Amino acid sequence: MTFTINDGDNHAINSTSDAVYVTDNSLLYSFALTANGSNFDLDVTKAAISSVGVDSDRIAKDATVGIALGYADSHIKSDNVNTTKSDMNSYNISVYGDYEINSRTYVSGNVSYSHNTIDQVRHNVGGGAGLDVESDDLDVFEIGLGAEVSWDFVTDSGAKLRPSLNTGYRYDLIGDSIDAKSTFIAGGSAFSTDGADPAQGTFNVGAAISYAMDDNWELSADYGVEVKDEYNSHTGHIRADYKF
Repeated sequence: MTFTINDGDNHAINSTSDAVYVTDNSLLYSFALTANGSNFDLDVTKAAISSVGVDSDRIAKDATVGIALGYADSHIKSDNVNTTKSDMNSYNISVYGDYEINSRTYVSGNVSYSHNTIDQVRHNVGGGAGLDVESDDLDVFEIGLGAEVSWDFVTDSGAKLRPSLNTGYRYDLIGDSIDAKSTFIAGGSAFSTDGADPAQGTFNVGAAISYAMDDNWELSADYGVEVKDEYNSHTGHIRADYKF
């Protein structure tokens, strides 16, 4: 699969694949993606993401639990004045589950750990020699809880309307910061840079609505807010689905 989004330059995802295997009470899935492209002064020379997981509802009634493994490998080159090159690797494992309280309410939980490495080489730093930056490994160990409630309505025309609300909270037990050890390529003593302390707690809240007009067409929209200490983000989507 390939797609391009135009927003001043190009993004391109060149190949993706996924597979799902379903038994009576279990689901085994995998996902892989490779990409390259550019955006403004960034050139993604290589990016690969893969994951595999399995979940099952055999363990408890009205509950599903699962485990997932993931890996990402990225190589990014910047065409700005410093011509920065970055190599990043990420390894992730997560255990998750959800429990259906009733037909319109469920709660979920997640425990995840990720290990990340980042290495950079910067040229023309301050108009002088290049800089080799070796960042400390970054570890994240998060636990999270969430809940969602939805309502189902049927209009006089037979269309199905489902509004929903969701909320959740995640906390990073490690709170690791990115510290770096730098050395000028031309030589000289190394020096260290301490990263800022990250926000460990993350709160999110959102709302969604779907409208199924018939057996083929469905319209949906969602909006979410994620809040951390001195940081917040907003996301929204509008979709139209047609089933053949």
